[in-house]
Amino acid sequence: MIKNIFIIDGANGTGKSDMVEYIKSYYTKKNFVEIVTKYTTRIKRIEEEGKDLDLEFIDGSEFNKYAGNKNFLYYRYGNHRYGFYIEQIKNSTVNNQNTFIIIRNHNVSKEIIKLFPNNRVVLVHIYTDTTKVIQRLKSEKYD
Repeated sequence: MIKNIFIIDGANGTGKSDMVEYIKSYYTKKNFVEIVTKYTTRIKRIEEEGKDLDLEFIDGSEFNKYAGNKNFLYYRYGNHRYGFYIEQIKNSTVNNQNTFIIIRNHNVSKEIIKLFPNNRVVLVHIYTDTTKVIQRLKSEKYD
C-alpha cells in the first residue's frame, strides 16, 4: 500500500498550523495520521502557548549540532532556521498511512520527493485572500 507524505506550505497567517491541528484532531484512527515535528530557532509566540504545535523550540547552538548531521534537513525562513531528521519521516511512513509536515522551502521539499520515491508526495500550498490574512495577523497583534 502506498503511503502519503503531505508537504504543507503557504504564507504567514494562511492557516497551515490550524489545518495540521484540525487533521490531527479529526483523524484519530491509530496509524492513520502523523504530524512530523520540526526543530526551530524561533521564539514561541504568545498565542502559541498551550497549543499542540509541530515545532520544538531550541536555541541556535543546539540547532547547529543537529545541522551538522547529514541526515538532518534544514532551511532558513526569515531570520530563523527549521529542520528535522529524515528518520522522522521514515518512521512516520512505516507506521502511518499519512504523514504531514509543514515546510517553507522548495529545495527541501524536492529533497523529500527524491528520498521517498516509493511514497506519494503531495505538495499542498495554502492560499487565502490577502485582506483576510492581514485581518487575521492584526487580530493576533502583528503589524
